Amino acid sequence: MENTNNPLSISEETRNEYACIASYIQAFERFVQYRTTMMLGGFLDAVLRNDLMDAVNRADRWSATNLHIICKFLYNHGGVIRATFDEVK
Repeated sequence: MENTNNPLSISEETRNEYACIASYIQAFERFVQYRTTMMLGGFLDAVLRNDLMDAVNRADRWSATNLHIICKFLYNHGGVIRATFDEVK
């Protein structure tokens, strides 16, 4: 049975570590759950496409400030997100 409350299986400890990007993690969870890029928006879509120039161009101040943390999260915990993105795209 799929865990719809925590589709990425992220521990509470990890959530606390990445608390400053909690809204982005929620967007990734909705994306994995519903499998539509509409859940991501242009900035996160560019991040997942590894398009740095487009990601920076689309970033607001908060996103730009936290881009390195988002990338760290994806590197360490983004396997399911990346696999889903490859399937959807």
